[in-house]
Amino acid sequence: MEQIADRAEVSPSTVFRYFPTKEDIVLTDEYDPLVEDLLRERPADEPVSESIRWALRKATALALADNPHFGRDDMMLRVRLMVDVPAVRSR
Repeated sequence: MEQIADRAEVSPSTVFRYFPTKEDIVLTDEYDPLVEDLLRERPADEPVSESIRWALRKATALALADNPHFGRDDMMLRVRLMVDVPAVRSR
């Protein structure tokens, strides 16, 4: 966490204020509420896997279009961390 704080030029306590664990840094983003809203819009009789796939694709497209600082490389890094790091994957 100290390395993250140094790179962000903030104190470690500031990082912990927003992200209680290192895993939260990878898993938390501003698009989580959007995904929830998109899922609520799907038809009730639609298979869950299709609803989730649709909502994630739509949210990803919106994230990439809305935020020029959030690029494909950042997204791929997050996905790789979610797959490769056991502590992140378990959360």
